[in-house]
Amino acid sequence: MRSGKAALRILILGLIALAVTACSFNFSFRSPVTTTVSEQTANGDATTDPAAYTTDQSMGIRKITAEEAKALMESLEQYTIVDVREQYEYDAGHIKDAVLVPLGSIREKAPELLPDRSEELLLYCRSGRRSAEAARMLLDMGYENIYDFGGIIDWPYEVEVAD
Repeated sequence: MRSGKAALRILILGLIALAVTACSFNFSFRSPVTTTVSEQTANGDATTDPAAYTTDQSMGIRKITAEEAKALMESLEQYTIVDVREQYEYDAGHIKDAVLVPLGSIREKAPELLPDRSEELLLYCRSGRRSAEAARMLLDMGYENIYDFGGIIDWPYEVEVAD
């Protein structure tokens, strides 16, 4: 009889533990859903109209592809390409005319290197993680037109190497 009560207690505790873990909250942080213009257009062509790019509703940052960034570079009269990697990464290869503003010093260097807070800023890093973080920081600093095209590893076009 005693072992039956012990087995019942173990069974009840196991069921409670299962119920608690099955009903626990998921504290993982998810990025807001953002789509790019190429996902929205039927023909898949990149548009050159900056207003057409979907903004991240919670942040106001436009997430675009490398192809869409290239199309903007060819169509916009005024813009700045911002490389948020470190100096050694920039020296190994960067997009022509990119301004180096490393993520770790963006709050200090951006006001000097990017004085026009309404200018179109096209951000990239190596893989896209740092450029996304930099975009949020720049938005918090009052920059208005931020395009994040991810990482240079997805850039199929020419890059420059430091001398």
